[in-house]
Amino acid sequence: MSNHMTMATLIAADLTKTPVTVQVSQDKNDHGYPQLVLGNGTKLHYAYAIGSFLASESSSTHNLLGKTPFERLQVDQYAAIASTLQAVSYIEDRAFGVKKNDNPQDLKNARTKIEEIVRNLDNHLKGNKKFLVGESITLADILMFCTLMTSY
Repeated sequence: MSNHMTMATLIAADLTKTPVTVQVSQDKNDHGYPQLVLGNGTKLHYAYAIGSFLASESSSTHNLLGKTPFERLQVDQYAAIASTLQAVSYIEDRAFGVKKNDNPQDLKNARTKIEEIVRNLDNHLKGNKKFLVGESITLADILMFCTLMTSY
């Protein structure tokens, strides 16, 4: 599996019981992100877009986008947070294995942002809360898990 975004896409496909073949984009500007090619040739890139499409097209009982309009917004919020974690991990040389950034202030800022995000996630999940949004797994959980697992 090439990266955490491919993993997130495959998990979403599995939960929605949607058979998919995920291709990894060969475009260097896509950083090897997954792409889903639809029957009409249209391509979707990035795990959140693909997962959202799979969830909206699926008859699965999983509500990967949340059960209510508010939960859908919360899923969007956590997808953005996962994207932020991915971006700062890039600076810290963990997501894509690129050469380390030699600017100490960039590294310090990235580490501070990562610690802040993880602390907020930890606080959000205190007590008996098992999921980021609602009472069942959503794309928010999948994206955050895959980002944290592979980047840190």
